[in-house]
Amino acid sequence: MALTLHPPPSHIQKLAKAAIADMQNRGFVPRNYAREAEIDLARPYPVYMSALSSFRDGSFIQKATLVRWAFIILEDNQPAGTVEIAGDAVPEAIDAYTAKKAGHANALVRCIAAAEAFCSKDRSRYDVRILRIPAIYFTAIWLHHPRHDHFFPTESSRLPGSVPYSPERLRQALDQRARLRAATDDSEK
Repeated sequence: MALTLHPPPSHIQKLAKAAIADMQNRGFVPRNYAREAEIDLARPYPVYMSALSSFRDGSFIQKATLVRWAFIILEDNQPAGTVEIAGDAVPEAIDAYTAKKAGHANALVRCIAAAEAFCSKDRSRYDVRILRIPAIYFTAIWLHHPRHDHFFPTESSRLPGSVPYSPERLRQALDQRARLRAATDDSEK
């Protein structure tokens, strides 16, 4: 198994740490005054987004765009939330982040564990990414390889995340949802 996480630009890591401090000031992340060092960030995951039209025509992998870096916030080595820094954030942009609570972080951790278990039987080298298709409320851990890709959806995607989906199987599983969304979305016509 070989899973690769590519590092973000150096200023993204600094912005994530500044975001944690800002979140603590706002009460989003618990303040552990006695144990401040125990709040940490896991390695960041690149977040790619794809449009509904690209998903429907099958080009969603090729047209996915890096838009954010997601950090899992760890408190006492347990997921406590996530902070995402915009991929185009400039070094001074301390407010260029979004935050999500522990449920989202736990869902990502479960999908990452399923992806690691899948890869333990595979000799391929995969880039680990997060894929989002906002129009159909889809989020997954994406194992990217030049010849084959696999997706492990989060629970919010309403698909079992413990089994890998090929691009074709994913399109079949989400076809009805994508068609319904396209039929009601004027911007996709």
